[in-house]
This record gives sequence, C-alpha cells and structure tokens, in this order.
Amino acid sequence: MHYLTLKNFQLRYLNKYISIMNYSRLTKNLFGSRTFSRNEINLFTVDLISRLTTMQNSVLPTADKTLLINLHQDFVNTYGELATNSAVQKGGTMSRQDAYDAIVAFIVREEGAIKAKFGKHTPIYTEFYPQGLKEYRIATVEGIKVLAFRYSAAAAKYTAQLSTDFVRNLTTLQTAYADARDTQVSSKSNRKSAQTELQKNRKALTEHLSKCILIIAANTIENETAFNSYFNFGLLLVDNENPAIPEEVPVTP
Repeated sequence: MHYLTLKNFQLRYLNKYISIMNYSRLTKNLFGSRTFSRNEINLFTVDLISRLTTMQNSVLPTADKTLLINLHQDFVNTYGELATNSAVQKGGTMSRQDAYDAIVAFIVREEGAIKAKFGKHTPIYTEFYPQGLKEYRIATVEGIKVLAFRYSAAAAKYTAQLSTDFVRNLTTLQTAYADARDTQVSSKSNRKSAQTELQKNRKALTEHLSKCILIIAANTIENETAFNSYFNFGLLLVDNENPAIPEEVPVTP
C-alpha cells in the first residue's frame, strides 16, 4: 500500500470500520496506552503472528511480518527480564528486613549480657547502648546499619571480655544485612532498567502493530471476512495481566 493514500483511506472508510471492528481504538496507536495490558498486547500479537504464518497469501508484506516477529520477541524478552528482576527485588527486600530484624533482636537480647559483664551505668555499657535499647528498637532499616557498626566497634574493643560466639554472631549478622541490602539495591536498579527497556520495546511493537492493522485494513476494504481472518480482537478485551508484574512496579525505598 502506498502510504500517501493512507489518510484518504482513513477518512473515507472510518465510519464503516468503527461499526465493524471498533476501528477508532486502533487509529492512534492505542496499543501503546494503558488501555490494554501488556499481556493482552502479547496475546493479540502472538495470535496475529500465528495467523500470518499459516496464511498462504497474506496481504501483509514479508518485511513487515518479519519486523513484527522481531519486535515482539524483544518485547517478550524484556517482559521476562522485568518479571525476574521484580521477583529478585521483592526477595531482596524480604531478606533485608529479615536481616534487620535479626540484628535488632541480637542487640536487644545481648543487652543483658553486656549489663551483667560491665554494669549498666558504666562507660563501657554506654559505648554499646548510649541511649539504651530505644534507639535500636526504633531504628530504620538504613539507620540500623550505622548503629550496628557502632555496636560492632565497641565489641571489637572488648573482644577479650566477650565470648567468641558474641563477636562471630554479630559479624555474621552484619554481613547478612550488607549482602541483602546489596542484592536489593542492585535488583532495584536492574528492575528500573528493565522497565525502561520494556516501555521502549512496547512502544516500538505497538506502533508497528498499528501499522500492520492499517495495511491489512487497506487491502481488505469491503471484505469484512477477509479482514477479520487476520485478527482475534477478543484477546484485547480479556485482561489477565500477571498481578506479580504490575504495569508500573512501585519503587521500594
């Protein structure tokens, strides 16, 4: 089809196709909006590619079909990457919270041992608990990192008076927290990158998908049966988006 005639085609046949195929939804690249979920876009494209593959005399040029397949594959790949990174980030957040809880529990639990060893109102006790237990109990997940470092520094000064298990267990907990935090931070960055890439690939796919529909429509004018043989528009009306991968993944602080 010559694209110079596309505008005339749209103006002439728009009213006819609105009633036949809800054409107004397809003339502004609405596939790229939030009107349709990612999964609906995927299902519709998979179905179209399948139909094009089995047709002996498709009106869609081979180059456009090939490009559609490639753009769809890029879309699917980044969709999968986003799912993976979202799951890793969620797991990292849970692991970081578990590590936070474990450090706080250790410090609270060992307060009795420090008090028994050095006395509650001594300078050494104050090095471990300058404000008592309260600041540990209300510390944020980031604040506990600083407090645990201070606590560890005090433990290192008095290693001889403390048990080997005390120092070893504290070190293990700090390492677990640092590892969990690193995993969460890196997975959040990867998830954001995958989100950006997915948006770019979705835009490219949906723009080409709209172009393909217009090409097919232009070549099947006055032949509703031929046009509909290419598409299952019902797949655009069934929103079974994977709830684990929302359209916009919330960013965890």
